[in-house]
Amino acid sequence: MKTRHTISKLFTSVVFLVLVLTSCAPGVKTCRLAESMPLDHLTTKADLKFAELVKAKSNGRIQIQVFPNEEIGEEIDAYHMVKDDTLEFARTNIAIMSDISEYSTILLFPYLFENKDHLWATLNSPIGAAFYNDLRSANIEPLAYLDNGVRCIYTTTPVTKISDMAGLKFRVFKSKILEDAFFKMGTNPVPLSFGEVKRALEVGTIDGAENNLTSFYTSGHYKNAKYFLNDQHIIMPDLLYMNKKFFNSLTDEERGFITDAAKEASEYQRAEWASYEEQVSEILRAEGCVFSQPADINEFRRIADELLQDDYPQYTEIIQQIKEIKH
Repeated sequence: MKTRHTISKLFTSVVFLVLVLTSCAPGVKTCRLAESMPLDHLTTKADLKFAELVKAKSNGRIQIQVFPNEEIGEEIDAYHMVKDDTLEFARTNIAIMSDISEYSTILLFPYLFENKDHLWATLNSPIGAAFYNDLRSANIEPLAYLDNGVRCIYTTTPVTKISDMAGLKFRVFKSKILEDAFFKMGTNPVPLSFGEVKRALEVGTIDGAENNLTSFYTSGHYKNAKYFLNDQHIIMPDLLYMNKKFFNSLTDEERGFITDAAKEASEYQRAEWASYEEQVSEILRAEGCVFSQPADINEFRRIADELLQDDYPQYTEIIQQIKEIKH
C-alpha cells in the first residue's frame, strides 16, 4: 500500500507539472479533482458542475479538471494526496478519515441514523462542526457534503436474515467498524477496492458487497449479485474537500468562488439524488434484480448494539447524543 501511495503521489505530481507547463493563459490556476465513481454517476456530475461553476465565477482564472473512475487512484490515495499537498481537490467518503478524526468512525456506526434528515441535522450540529475542525487541523479544507444514499447489502443468493449471511464472503468498504459489524453477522469480510468488486463477483471470490443503490447500478455489480436487501445499515455523506494550504494561498474572492460553487453543486446533487434513485430502481427491476426487506430489522440492529457494548463502549455517550438530535 505504501508503494502504491508513493506511485500515486509521483503520478499526480507529474500531471500537475504538465498542466502548469502547458497552461497557455497567464494567471490561470489549473487544478485536479479526484473521483472514484464513473463518469455517468450523479456524484461525478456534481464534481463536473462544481468545476463548471468555479470556472464561470472566476472568469476562467480557476479551472478544475475532474478525473473520474479512480484515474488518479483509490479514494484513500486521493485523500492522502490532498493532505500531502500533491492534489488540490477530492471527493471521497468520510470513513477513510479516521486517522485524523474519530467522528468519521462514529458517524458511520451501523444503524445509527433514522433517516437522512437525522444525518443532515447531526452534520449541522456541534458534532459536525467538531469534525470539520479536525479536518482543518490536518491540512484539509471541507467544502460541502454530498448525498451518498443509504448503504445496503446485495448478494448472489437471497438474504433476509442474519442466519442467511453465515459464512458468506463480503466486500465492505475500508472501515474497521463496518468490518467488525459484518464479522459479528457471521460473514467473512474481504478487503477489496471498489474497482475490484465487479470482477470478484464475476469469478466468485466474494458472495456479496454493500453500497448504495446508484453505485450498485453504475458499477454493474447487479449483473452478478441481483439480490438487494434494503437494510439501510449506514446513512453516510460524501465530502467534497480541498488542500488547505492551496485554499489559504487564494485571495478572499477566489475562496468565495470555490465555497459558493461547492454549495451550489451540493444543492444540485442532493436535490437530484431521490429522483435519480427512482430511475435506477426501475431499471434494476427491469433487469431482474430482486429487492427485499429484512425479515426482522431489529435482528440487524441488535448486532450494532452488541458491537457498541462489546467493542466500542467509548462511543456510547456520543452515539446517544446523536440519537437524541431533533430532526
